[in-house]
Amino acid sequence: MKSQIILEEKDFDLEELKKSVVKDNTGAVMAFSDVVKKERDGVDVQKLEVRIYEGMTRNEMKRVKDETLKEFEINRIVLVQRIGILEAGENVMGIIVSAPDREKAIEACVSCLEKFREFVPLWKKEITLDGKEHWVEEADDLHNLYNRMVKWI
Repeated sequence: MKSQIILEEKDFDLEELKKSVVKDNTGAVMAFSDVVKKERDGVDVQKLEVRIYEGMTRNEMKRVKDETLKEFEINRIVLVQRIGILEAGENVMGIIVSAPDREKAIEACVSCLEKFREFVPLWKKEITLDGKEHWVEEADDLHNLYNRMVKWI
């Protein structure tokens, strides 16, 4: 598998993605997976709804992938973002990096995660066991949301 971005509703298999990024000179594979929390601030979470603006989200994911490949001496990188309704405990997003050595793999994965969180537009709504819904992360703060959107214009 080449370096790529994936936007999809179905859950992904982190182990399969790890195997897919290995090349002959790979000495390390670093994988990160963000999962739907089953509890947040003492409240039981049942589901997470992830919404995107597909064109913007896809473009920013590609930019983050390309910048990570350029900045670090890595072999391959795969970024996965799930969309739609996700159950508690399921994967939300993943970053898988292969590199000749562990330092490069770790540094690239951490940098990619920081860029992903800062630049990739996502809106997340938690649905609790008692049926209550609320938006989480930057979408709660209109000022932060505005500042993120200004970067895309």
